[in-house]
Amino acid sequence: MNLRLSQSSLSFLFIIGLFCVRPERFEPIDKYFILGLIFVTVLYQLYIISFVLGKNVYSRLLILLFLFCYDISHFQIILHYIYGIPIYNQLDVIVDTMVQNYSIWLSSVCLCSFLFCLSLVLKKTLLSKERLPSFAVNQKLLYCTFLALMFFVSLQFGNFIKGIYDGTRSWNQAALYLHGYLETTALVVCFIFVCTFIENIKGKFRQSILLLTCFILSYSVYIYGFVHVGDRGPIVKFALCIFLATRLKYGHIPRSVVLSCFALGLAVMQIFSAGRVRYADMANLHILVRGFSNMYENRKYSNITEEYARSVKVLNYTLVNFPDNHEFLHGTTHFFNTINVIPFLSTIIRKATNTDIMYSNTSKLISTFKFGADYNSGDGTQIVADIYINYGETTTIFIFGFLGLLLAKFLNHLNQKNDIQLILYYLILYTNLVFIVRGNILALLKPLIFVLLLSKMKLIFDNEKRCHYFYNKIHK
Repeated sequence: MNLRLSQSSLSFLFIIGLFCVRPERFEPIDKYFILGLIFVTVLYQLYIISFVLGKNVYSRLLILLFLFCYDISHFQIILHYIYGIPIYNQLDVIVDTMVQNYSIWLSSVCLCSFLFCLSLVLKKTLLSKERLPSFAVNQKLLYCTFLALMFFVSLQFGNFIKGIYDGTRSWNQAALYLHGYLETTALVVCFIFVCTFIENIKGKFRQSILLLTCFILSYSVYIYGFVHVGDRGPIVKFALCIFLATRLKYGHIPRSVVLSCFALGLAVMQIFSAGRVRYADMANLHILVRGFSNMYENRKYSNITEEYARSVKVLNYTLVNFPDNHEFLHGTTHFFNTINVIPFLSTIIRKATNTDIMYSNTSKLISTFKFGADYNSGDGTQIVADIYINYGETTTIFIFGFLGLLLAKFLNHLNQKNDIQLILYYLILYTNLVFIVRGNILALLKPLIFVLLLSKMKLIFDNEKRCHYFYNKIHK
């Protein structure tokens, strides 16, 4: 207890020290200040990984992925700039060098606030149970999901076949809601299928082979439809889902395998991004061919993580323009994000209050503010910018701290109960984490609530016919 108290005291002093070196929002870029700030932030992360997370598989998997994504999306571009590494369309990403000191400081303080509050509550105890909980799968849900994926692809076939990426802007509202619920269900089914397949195939070989065939066919067609237009979301989420299920079910995966697959995945995702087109007459080549051409012939990106790191331009643009050119939103976009959980309620209230559509989320607001109402391709949003644009500096830092406390409470509860319902919530959080770091934190609400509803309606598990179990000893 005394050791933990002393560690918390040192962490608190470290946070206070960060506040003491707060720069002005606009001041000449200081490369040594930025390098020092990034260095101490990385050291603090290593301390958290080594002495706070312990060996618990849930905590380590989630926090390590979060830190990797956060560091790349906030610190990589400025390191490129400092060391003279070429940045594609540099002016668009850096925006203004006068704001870089403050941008890095705010990113560092938000992250350290999150980790500090996480360390105060998170327990290092290992799982209270040596096995994952047993459950019975509702077979009807599996087959219905397979059919629903094929049906959805047939409905959106016209959009997929064009090969044009527009971020689903051409979809109607009903299709967007349907896809959100379908994707969440498909993730849950994918996780359950991977975890239970080996046990099922031992008992019912023919039925398991049929399930495997339906699984591969439906998921491949669904994912390829998005890959064809350059949308990487589904393939990233399902890859993370399969990795998580494999890790929890079959134990430790060699680090070399994980790193190799991760690097390959980053490279492929960047190729998809580089191969996106906005007009039909540009989609005459396959997306992989276009991607290779743009990356290596036109030298679009210098490494496999640059495209992901470029999301920091949203934060830089936000810090330059808010609140000088537009006042803080005081939670407006977060209000619409929250009520958007109920289908069409956000649209109804927005029209009833005569609120401009750009205030429905920060991505639309920033893109409209930057490019105008008829923009063709937006910049998206980013986790620090999304909160800052609503509440300003101080509240943003406190919200990150609160998120750290909330996550620590959830992980403690998961470690103590080891309940399959909590594991499914963890699945949604883990598979969406890559996009939350460069997106909107409240985007998690809809899938989490939908998983809760599926469970309450007993559509995921069959509690009466307890015939498909899986047990697993988690290797720590």
